[in-house]
Amino acid sequence: MNSLLQRACDIARACVPEYQHCYNVHDILDEFQFDEEVCIAGLLHEVIDYGMTGSGLRMLQFPPRIITLVEIISLEPQNEMPKDRSRRQLIRLRESSDPDAWAIKMADLLDQLRSSPRLPFEARKYLTKEAAPWVAYSLRGFQETPLGTAFFKEMRDRLSERIPLP
Repeated sequence: MNSLLQRACDIARACVPEYQHCYNVHDILDEFQFDEEVCIAGLLHEVIDYGMTGSGLRMLQFPPRIITLVEIISLEPQNEMPKDRSRRQLIRLRESSDPDAWAIKMADLLDQLRSSPRLPFEARKYLTKEAAPWVAYSLRGFQETPLGTAFFKEMRDRLSERIPLP
């Protein structure tokens, strides 16, 4: 494992309570052959949500491209309601028009959709009935990519399932 990837793993493990999700996002991006910087940004995609800053990542000497992607995809600030944070993130994604940032978001949601049967009822309901369809609408242009195909298939599969009552 190279030193940049090792540092990213250490930071994700230290900052993010559910760090396995960050590893999964990295692995999904790697599976679909995104470059190393995009995969590492996927690994770090939640560190700002848990207290790290872009300047902190700069001090740790991460490349500017990784920092830019992490800043675009972050849900910060923590003091807003989750739906407001998600909307602000979607606005940043749209304004950036960065296909790599959108790929990280697709990999993030793909992992969440795959994990949804283990989520609490309300979180599962929000993910499958609100968050994923809302983001999917913005991802229409990515349907023909390999990652987009996997994402939309998983979303269709999850949306067609009946969400069991608790």
